[in-house]
Amino acid sequence: MFIWTALDESVDRLQRHAYVVAALLTSQQNWSSIERAWKKRLEKDGLTYFKTSEYRGLNGEFSRFKNEELYPKPTGRKAAREILNDLKLILKSEDLVGLGLAINLQDYRKARKSSKVREFLPTDPYQLAYEIAMVAIAMHVGHGPYPQVVAFLCDQHSKAARLEKGYESLQKANPTAASYMGSLTVDDDKRWAAIQVADLVAGVCKDYFVEYFHGKISDEALALQELRSEVGNHIALFFIDELAIKRIVAGNMLHNGRPSIRSSRQGQLFGNMFKLGSQPES
Repeated sequence: MFIWTALDESVDRLQRHAYVVAALLTSQQNWSSIERAWKKRLEKDGLTYFKTSEYRGLNGEFSRFKNEELYPKPTGRKAAREILNDLKLILKSEDLVGLGLAINLQDYRKARKSSKVREFLPTDPYQLAYEIAMVAIAMHVGHGPYPQVVAFLCDQHSKAARLEKGYESLQKANPTAASYMGSLTVDDDKRWAAIQVADLVAGVCKDYFVEYFHGKISDEALALQELRSEVGNHIALFFIDELAIKRIVAGNMLHNGRPSIRSSRQGQLFGNMFKLGSQPES
């Protein structure tokens, strides 16, 4: 039996603050149930897929709600929001476990000022963020009470080719996690409701982390409670700040031709990502 994990990312508009990858996992049977309910809700309003950016900009599948002849302001935005809220209810009602992993882009770029770090950290954090999420998921599932193999599903675009190309190397560099890392499938998100679910969660978590980075969250417990009210209590959060970046880089530096992440430190790096209710680390 496979556990399917759908992943998608979100970043703030100017790409200055937070790069977030959401990874959601459950059984194939549960995904089928979620996708049926998801598609049924979209079809109710004549939509074929959901994309957070199109919802927010009222374009693409949501462009009809921008037509003021059909939807005088503010009825278009209200109708779109009702769809989003219904989709969130589907998300919260299903048996999903998830990870919202956020990279602090300012800390990421600060770390890249070191020439040694630049050898490991690319300019674009896309591949690194996805790889951390996949290893974390595999470690979580593999060390649970019922270890199973995880199959990953990601959106198909220009960057995804690098992810596919590097997947085998990722497994070799993480042998403990690799035992539970199954296939990696890259496909069009318009065809997979599971990726659309991950897209929704990534967008909500990104908003949370941007506010956190900006210091706009005065009551962390309340803010986290509000976030969970949107996406459910099954979403764990992990904040990759400067300290976490340094640990990840150190764990992947070559020692005797091998990255030290092969050692028991792998568990230390990824084992705490699924402590539900944990606050972002500063």
